[in-house]
Amino acid sequence: MKAKTKIRGGSQNGRDSGSFFRSVRSLHADGFRWSIVVICLAASLLVAWGAWFILGSVAVYAKTDMARFAVSRSAHPIEALIYGRVVWTTLTLEQKVEKGEIVAEIDAKPLKRQLQEERMRMTALTSQVDALQKKLAAEKQALGQANSVALAEIDEAKARLREAEALSQLAEKEARRSNSLFARNVVSEATKDKAQTEAASKRAAVESLQFYTKKLQFKLNLGKNDRQAGLKHVESEITEIEGYIAAAAGLVERLEYEIDQTRIRAPITGRIGEVAEISIGKVVQKGDRLATVIPSGTHRIVANFSPSEALGRIRPGQTAWFRLHGFPWAQHGSIAATVERVAREVRDGLVRIELGINEEQVSLIPVQHGLPGTLEVEVERICPAQLALRAAGRLFSQQNESLPSPAPKTGRAP
Repeated sequence: MKAKTKIRGGSQNGRDSGSFFRSVRSLHADGFRWSIVVICLAASLLVAWGAWFILGSVAVYAKTDMARFAVSRSAHPIEALIYGRVVWTTLTLEQKVEKGEIVAEIDAKPLKRQLQEERMRMTALTSQVDALQKKLAAEKQALGQANSVALAEIDEAKARLREAEALSQLAEKEARRSNSLFARNVVSEATKDKAQTEAASKRAAVESLQFYTKKLQFKLNLGKNDRQAGLKHVESEITEIEGYIAAAAGLVERLEYEIDQTRIRAPITGRIGEVAEISIGKVVQKGDRLATVIPSGTHRIVANFSPSEALGRIRPGQTAWFRLHGFPWAQHGSIAATVERVAREVRDGLVRIELGINEEQVSLIPVQHGLPGTLEVEVERICPAQLALRAAGRLFSQQNESLPSPAPKTGRAP
């Protein structure tokens, strides 16, 4: 029994030793060649990736979904200029309109009625002014004639006064000579008295003519003042009525302007791109938008970016790519564009960017005003390592912001 056991153990050890030697021979035959090749290949890829990660460059894009096509000239709204009821309109989508063409009209009957009344009032006031002008001219003519007659009477009185003064001076001389002769007893006392009486009569005639001349002058001045007062009254009436006429003319001009405003015209030449729901009989308010005119011209891309994405990063000359919503870019492609203008002020929390289309691309996409899409602008090129560091920095900042702030110390002992 012991011999059999030894034989069995020896045979088992022999089989194990054979398997071991065959494995060793297999390893020696293989020589680790494939393992070394795989390790070298992995190391090469790792080195290449590391070199690219540190020395390579990738494009960094600023992206926005608030982008659209727009014509190079701004679209113009058609607005109601006054309050009223629509009585006529031809506004339809894609309608071609010319600048100044009437596209709608608001009821102007009340304004026209008021305009007619004001014109009739102006006509009546103008007739009154004409009548007063004629009256004024007649009174001025009468004043001139009365002044001429009064001046003639005054001149006549002055002439008679000069004649009376000459006769009075002669009578005075005669009286003095009679007194001298009477003193020498050449003439009688009666002759002397007669000469003195004649001199006194002549003096009285002179005084009477002086008073008469003054009376005529006073009468002339009094009549002139009365007539001038009448003329001023007529002139004031004319001025007052002319003021009414001027006010009526201003009202007429305003009514004519408002009537013209009832005719709604196209502000520019183009096509109607948007129309409000208006119909004949609908009442519109002043400033209501009735339609929008899209002018003809080349297209451009208009986009709005957040200030953090645009300011200091987007500049004229940078390349961009525009992908339209509703048109898969894998099928229709993207539209290349170039940044042309960047707004310097923030409006409504956004920065406006305008881009030009580099070339007309052959595409199934219809380039139409208002088509929205997504815009990507290449703002810089950096190595992947820098990009990774930026991402890590942003993540770290977000984590710090999410942490609760420490409670303030009260300074009191526990």
